[in-house]
This record gives sequence, structure tokens and C-alpha cells, in this order.
Amino acid sequence: MKPTVDCRRVLLPLLGVALFFAAVPYGRADSAGFARLALDLATEATAANRRAVAGATPGWLFLTSELQHVGTSDFWARPEATPQGDPAATIIAYHQALQALGVTLVVVPVPAKAAIYPDHLTAGQPPDAARPSAPFFETLAAAGVIALDLEPAFRRERADQKVFCEQDSHWSPGACLLTARLISELPAVSTLFPPKEIVPRAGEEILITGDLVAGADADAPPQESLTIFKAAAQPVPPDDSSPILLVGDSHTVVFSEAGGTIRHHTTGAGLRDHLQARLGQPLAVVTTAASGGDGARGLLARKAAADPDFWKNRKLVIWCFSAREFTQGRWRPIPPRPGA
Repeated sequence: MKPTVDCRRVLLPLLGVALFFAAVPYGRADSAGFARLALDLATEATAANRRAVAGATPGWLFLTSELQHVGTSDFWARPEATPQGDPAATIIAYHQALQALGVTLVVVPVPAKAAIYPDHLTAGQPPDAARPSAPFFETLAAAGVIALDLEPAFRRERADQKVFCEQDSHWSPGACLLTARLISELPAVSTLFPPKEIVPRAGEEILITGDLVAGADADAPPQESLTIFKAAAQPVPPDDSSPILLVGDSHTVVFSEAGGTIRHHTTGAGLRDHLQARLGQPLAVVTTAASGGDGARGLLARKAAADPDFWKNRKLVIWCFSAREFTQGRWRPIPPRPGA
């Protein structure tokens, strides 16, 4: 006589496994695993004194400090990851101070390249491997801060064009154009400055040597080809008296201004140029090569201290900086008007 088999002892565990896999979306990204990978690569590069890390895709280079930022993953829930201050609290306080001056603040953090192109950093990663920063933006929105989360738009756009340079630490000319449109369409911005109808200009091809080439432990790649989009036939210079201030780091001037301490690559095709075209007037620009969190606000405060009428007739501040500042930068309470 064969022994009796209790089918429940066999089927119930199998049912549990089936329910587990049914509850987990197919192909869900391992964001924690990707964060650890990014942090390991950054730690190795830092120990070797390398500013950049060569990705799995030939020619793609990633800034070491950005990988450190990506490695913190849910930085908004980990105060120990930002020992130089609380970025959310600082941004909210800055928004409130500008609001008291009658000025609208729009915060535009530029995502880390690895957050948009994890598959070029290491082979086999899904495009959504990095954990979205949406919870951080939700915190800002709950406090009334207007902050543009570019991650979803950039992830969609990457299927049609590059939104970051392969061998440079900056976003692409196409991303500048896209971001200018998204900013101009924000209700708080379009109410103040109704966006103009723009006739698209034909793209032009240029070759660049990115600013990460010299900082990576890899053979120098060939020059990178980029499609640039000129905002006007001739670049329009900034206007220090403009009611619109563009404040931030080198992302505010790349592809826009000639010279300077970074490689700008070309002129007339950066964020400022496209914003000026869409908002219908020149912008005032207050920018630093780095430190878009503390440094840009400090420079703006010094300008305001030197001119008692600095904030008179100002309407809008667009604050654009690399998202790596959230974990790699300083976040001191710097008021827009000293002594206020």
C-alpha cells in the first residue's frame, strides 16, 4: 500500500511562491542594488583619485560625485547622508523668503546622468534602475514650493534623443530645449510671462571633447557628436535688470556662453537662450561653475547686499542646479536679502 501524500503540504508552498511572483511586477528594477553598485564604483574611483568612471557602453563617462549621489538612493529619508544641511528645509525657507519679497521661485534640479542612463553605466540595467526622486519633490510641493521633477520627462525623451552628453558632465542641448519648454509651461510661470509661439530651428551638428575625458581611467574616446538647437539667429545677451533671474550652476550657461571656467562648447543653444525666446525677454543670470546650492545663493545675496534696489521689480527666480548638490553640496540658510 502506497503512503498517503498530503497534497496541501506540497501545493500550499507552491501557491505561496506563485502569489509572491504575481505580486511583484515583472522586470521591476532593483533600485537598492543599483544604488550599491553606483556607490561601489564611486568609492573605487575616489580611492584612485579619478574624477570620472567609464561606463559599460564605450564612450560613456560618469562623474564620480554624481555616482556618490546616486548611491545614497533615498537621500530624502536619510539625514545622515547630508551632513552639510537639510536641502528640503533650506529650499522651503528660501521659497518663503522670496515669496515675502513678491518673487516666485521655481526649483529645477538636473538629474544625475546615471539615474537616466543606468544601462550605459553597467550592462543589463533597466532604464528605471535608479530609484525615482519623486518623494523629495512631494515634500517640496507640500510646502508650496514649485519644483520641476525632470526625471520622468528625461526617461521618456531618452528614447528619441540624448538628454545627457556621453563624455561631459552636463545635459545635452536637446535637454536644454526641453527643459526651457517645461519651465515656460508651468502655470506659475506662464501666468507671469505667457510663453511665446516658437518656430523650431533646424538642428546643427557639432563635435565636442567632454569635460570628463581627462578625468577617467580609460582611453580617450573620439569626439562626441551633438545636435544643437540655436534659440535665435544671433545669441541674445543677458540683462541684469530683467524681472527674471536664472540662478544656479554651470547647467545654466553650458551651450550658451563663450569662455568661462567650463567647456561651454557653443553659444546660443543653452537653457538661458531657449528661456529667453519662450518668455519673450532677456534674463538676468547669476551663476557659479559649481555649488549650485550654496554658492549660487551666496553670490545672489552679495549682489543684493550691494544694491538696495536689487529685488525691486523682480518677479521670478529660476534656480537650476545639479541634483548631486542634494547630497554632495552645502545647504546653509542664506537669505535672498541679507539682514531681512
